[in-house]
Amino acid sequence: MHTLAELNWLNNKVLDMRSKCIKYYDSMGGKNSKGINALRDYQQAEHKDKKESNLDLSDWTSQYPENIPQQMNASDC
Repeated sequence: MHTLAELNWLNNKVLDMRSKCIKYYDSMGGKNSKGINALRDYQQAEHKDKKESNLDLSDWTSQYPENIPQQMNASDC
């Protein structure tokens, strides 16, 4: 399982409980499926720890919104 520290740029991922969707916003236009999977693992572990039951994420989707502000380099964050 991945640790929360491995979820680089956590602030650009949104876990939407109502619509059962994880959204990944990348200002450089990338898609980070590894980060999405780590967030899924983390959410399942937190749910199990707090609710003492499994969280089924099989019907959840992942989205990568495209019409967001972009940056031209990796240092202007």
